[in-house]
Amino acid sequence: MNEGKRLTGLDHIGNREFGFFYWDKMGMMQRHLSFLSVVELQNFLIERAPQHAYVSAAYYHSPSASSMDEKDSYACNFIIDIDADHLPLTCQKDHDTYKCKECGSKGKGAPPARCKCGSTRFDSKNWICDNCLDVAKSETQRVIEDFLIPDFGLSKSDMLVKFSGNRGYHIEVMAEDYKYLEQRERQEIVDYLLGIDLNLDQALFIKKDLTKYGWQRRMHAAFLDLFQNISMEKLGKFSIQKPVKNKLINYSTTFLQGLSKNPSKLKSVSGISQKTWSILSNKLVSEINAKIDAPVSFDIKRLLRLPSSLHGKTGLIAIPVSLDFLDRFDPLKDAIAFKRGEIYLVMRKCPEFRMMDCIYGPYEGGEKVNLPMAAAVFALSKRIAELPKRKQLK
Repeated sequence: MNEGKRLTGLDHIGNREFGFFYWDKMGMMQRHLSFLSVVELQNFLIERAPQHAYVSAAYYHSPSASSMDEKDSYACNFIIDIDADHLPLTCQKDHDTYKCKECGSKGKGAPPARCKCGSTRFDSKNWICDNCLDVAKSETQRVIEDFLIPDFGLSKSDMLVKFSGNRGYHIEVMAEDYKYLEQRERQEIVDYLLGIDLNLDQALFIKKDLTKYGWQRRMHAAFLDLFQNISMEKLGKFSIQKPVKNKLINYSTTFLQGLSKNPSKLKSVSGISQKTWSILSNKLVSEINAKIDAPVSFDIKRLLRLPSSLHGKTGLIAIPVSLDFLDRFDPLKDAIAFKRGEIYLVMRKCPEFRMMDCIYGPYEGGEKVNLPMAAAVFALSKRIAELPKRKQLK
């Protein structure tokens, strides 16, 4: 087996570009680096101990060249990125905060599209909790089991899942044909996963079995769920007039009968326009589409976190995860690098967090505590703790 593949989850290390952020040069990435072997890469990591380590999804003939044209790419892995930042999380308002860079206005949860002062620039602080990690993992499994396997004909052996080391996962499609897709072709796959330009309105009214294939199968299930136990409250999320909502409720049995037949279809009803069906379809698509970070999949120049490296904001390992183990995978147990020893720290204000089976915090700031190494590394990486000054040790 290729030594890079065995040790880092990478193949053809000599054809990859690498990039790094360092602790003493915050915000500045050094990229356009290459290594001839995994040993050379390991020696570099030991010597420089970067805060973040990245590697290209693309393969290059000259990976250390300073321009993309000179690098001369000849293939690129197809990557799907699922991150808690792109998921609807109920826990965000409990532990995430933001601050407007212009007026200093603060808030909890995800930042708005625009501040009251008009600015769109925010500093955000994201936290990690069990809910964030569980939702990200569930979405990863859903993308694999509901899209990639049934719609694209991929098997589990065609995919490699990697925990990012923070709040998400990467799905790497290993099937050889996907490495040679052009950027436009990658964009088409992304559009399909996001449910863009599906043209479903007409298909829903044609006599065909909606229960079998792709987006028709998903929309069939979504409309069944909508019309079962339908109510004004359930229709509240749709931007349609009240009389139309009443008609949808009154004819819900008719719609369910049409959806239950084989072939199944939605029946046209007078007073419910094509525009209404489009509103319903578009909203449902937005709820059941794949929640992915789209540019990661079609940007062939992008660098991704180096597998088996430590994430500089958590101290957790960006670790490959077997699909058979994914359901049982617990990042706060299985991605921990440092399991021995303790560190004496001075805490800053932060929510509670878990490492292994222990809960720490919440802290109000100023507490002096001995934390197990895994929790201490996490706290230092998240900048919610600092090593005590000499006078604080007395």
